[in-house]
Amino acid sequence: MLYVAKLGGFLGRKGDGDPGATTLWQGLDKLFYLTKGFLIFHPTLPSGP
Repeated sequence: MLYVAKLGGFLGRKGDGDPGATTLWQGLDKLFYLTKGFLIFHPTLPSGP
């Protein structure tokens, strides 16, 4: 989950503590749009199992 938190703006410094729900939500939102953009430029990849 740390990678999603970093997408949401979490810096991960020593004294920062754990990321909050807002940070995780922002990271998931950014991941969603990154995935959509990737699929636009690679339309021949299968979309599911």
